[in-house]
Amino acid sequence: MGTSCPYRANVNPHFQWKNHMHFFISFYRYRYLIHLNSKGYVLILLGLAVCTSVSLAESGAAFHLEEFLNEIRLEDPTIEAARRRWQAKAEQVPAVAVLPDPKLNYGYYPSNVETRVGAINQRVGISQKIPFPGKLSLAERKAEEEAQIAMWQYLRLIRSRVTRGKVLYFELNRIDRTRALLLLQLDLAEEMIRTVQTRFESNQAHLQDVLLAEQIMSDLRIQMASLEGARDAVAAQINRLQGKIPDAPVPETISITIPEFTDRAELARLAEENHELLKAAAAAVRRDQIMVELTRRDRKPDFHVGLEYTQINSNIYNNPPDNGQDAVMAFFSVNLPIRFRKYEAQEKSAVSSLSASQEGWEASRMDIIAEVIDIYSRATAFSRQIDIYEEALLPQAREAYRATLAGYGAGRDSALKWIESQSNLLKAETGLIFLESELAKAVATLENVAAVQIFPMSATAGRLASPETEQIQRSNP
Repeated sequence: MGTSCPYRANVNPHFQWKNHMHFFISFYRYRYLIHLNSKGYVLILLGLAVCTSVSLAESGAAFHLEEFLNEIRLEDPTIEAARRRWQAKAEQVPAVAVLPDPKLNYGYYPSNVETRVGAINQRVGISQKIPFPGKLSLAERKAEEEAQIAMWQYLRLIRSRVTRGKVLYFELNRIDRTRALLLLQLDLAEEMIRTVQTRFESNQAHLQDVLLAEQIMSDLRIQMASLEGARDAVAAQINRLQGKIPDAPVPETISITIPEFTDRAELARLAEENHELLKAAAAAVRRDQIMVELTRRDRKPDFHVGLEYTQINSNIYNNPPDNGQDAVMAFFSVNLPIRFRKYEAQEKSAVSSLSASQEGWEASRMDIIAEVIDIYSRATAFSRQIDIYEEALLPQAREAYRATLAGYGAGRDSALKWIESQSNLLKAETGLIFLESELAKAVATLENVAAVQIFPMSATAGRLASPETEQIQRSNP
């Protein structure tokens, strides 16, 4: 099942709406408020046109999603720390595949030990430990799997941090769009107060109508203050991901198009195939399998080989044919792994760790698939709600507002009914913005869980092709 929803929020969307419809709706609202002043039409039109052109001119300083995500990949200290951990594990691989350092021995006799050929003065020797065949190669393979685990954890962290960035960006986009809408509503509320006040002074409205209009203005200001605080909080988190100071300025966001996403079964299959945590868990299983084999190899003896040179002084008491001849000895030894209880305990521990890794892989797989289903269900629910808003609820709220506004202008409806329709329209508009934001967040989270790329590399490039043409491919962090 695919879904698509245009999710647009321009650089300064104060006077820009989908297909510019809000421009005309706004003008329609003002038309009734200033119907007695013909010059007002020109002023309002000029004001809206200027603000729209300024908004378009500011697009060069916009906050682009793809540039932001690249900054996260390059500048996030958390990602850099994970990369260093992976690098540290990778550097350990060559070290475990070499023989242990040889041992140099030296001995000196303070009191010479007499032998047939003379007195022993000092000796020096060198020895080398040689592990049982296969131990070093297994240790190298184990280190390689541990490096693989660190690599997949690093790649997983990149994807998670990028997803975090997308979610924050979409939340900032929602705030910017809602602020722009509230700014427009504040302008409208000011005109509403002036209109109701004029009617009240001419005995065409009641005092409670004036008070209700002023209450609407106060409510809008409270909402605006709340959004300003929320924007500062989100901006601080965005700056943290980019390695910047928390109070660095964050520009306005730009338009985002939510692409289509493939069916749930395909996403679950891709998650099971590509998810970095599953790959890390699979590497952990292989590592523990090697560890079991290593504990079994510990039952095999290791070898020691070496040479020893002994200096012998001349015999001063007699003169044998080999008098004073130094001695050279080659030796070979093995350790005796007879502590059976120790080796049995080590093997049992390794087998238990292997079982735990296998169960952990299966548990992670089931958790990931369940999370895919959960997020997919939420995303499709948001999409269906957006369809209802766009096809029914929002058009109905706009039509009801226009009808009430016309009725108030003609004296048929009260200011209370006008204000109520205005509040309903605002709730519908902000509700649609919220749902579009939540859908974008859900799709971004779906990317993270399914380990695929749904949003195109350029987030403003439009929606992806149909699922039948393999539009979803594995993401490369």
